[in-house]
Amino acid sequence: MKRLYITAMALLAVTLTACNDEDDKVTAPSAVRTAFESMYPEARLEGWLNWRGYKVADFELNGEEAQAWYDNSGKWYMTDTEIDYRALPNAVRTAYQNSSYATIWDVDDMERLERADMQTIYILEVWQSRVEMDLYYTEDGLLAGEQQFGYGDPTWWIPRSVPDTIKSYLDSNFEGYKMIQMFGEGGQSEALIAQDSKAKSVLFNASNAWVSTSWRVSESEVPAEVSAALAASDYASYITRSIWFVTDSTGEWYRYILTNGGRDTTVKISPEGTILP
Repeated sequence: MKRLYITAMALLAVTLTACNDEDDKVTAPSAVRTAFESMYPEARLEGWLNWRGYKVADFELNGEEAQAWYDNSGKWYMTDTEIDYRALPNAVRTAYQNSSYATIWDVDDMERLERADMQTIYILEVWQSRVEMDLYYTEDGLLAGEQQFGYGDPTWWIPRSVPDTIKSYLDSNFEGYKMIQMFGEGGQSEALIAQDSKAKSVLFNASNAWVSTSWRVSESEVPAEVSAALAASDYASYITRSIWFVTDSTGEWYRYILTNGGRDTTVKISPEGTILP
């Protein structure tokens, strides 16, 4: 059966796996069937699936396989559609073609995830040798995240409402931002947003007070002092997987995700080049 994959950034990265062939076929309530038929009057319905209380319509429309998610009242949350490479927005194709993945990775599957009151996400599954990765782009070509194939819970990407206090903070501090997703785990909330051509992770505590903001950066965006500190450290021979700029109550710093011998290590370095505990 088809798959659905999307990831958040950094610590809340997840992968979505949609309903599989082991799901029992169900009968959807009349309100759900009515909502689906109104939304997709030309669709060929293949059946209904159940996933943790959500009713999922498995259907075909205009030659594309898709799944639409509803609650029992008929409220629509999202639709996942398998698409052809030509159906990707130009901005997404260009962003992928200019990425490091395009040169040595092959594209396998593509999906479009439309969600209520949230940005549409385009998912590219790429592979190299025995490794598969899922890349998540906004429709304007911003890489919102990436994740190795095979983890997660599809309900994590069901659109969620943004608490008023968090929305107020975002409105005041991130001019012109667009909401990608709202997550909650372990007493914290994460607002994944798009702003200034970057996917930013904004964390809040259980009281919805701001904790930190972070986003991924390239080597060229890192101050020379930071690069020099890493090169002079015990981690100089490690392979850099990703670099994040972080700001929190202690100030600003860079988080390196490094790997060595198959094990990941996190290193924090201040903008002045001091390795932090």
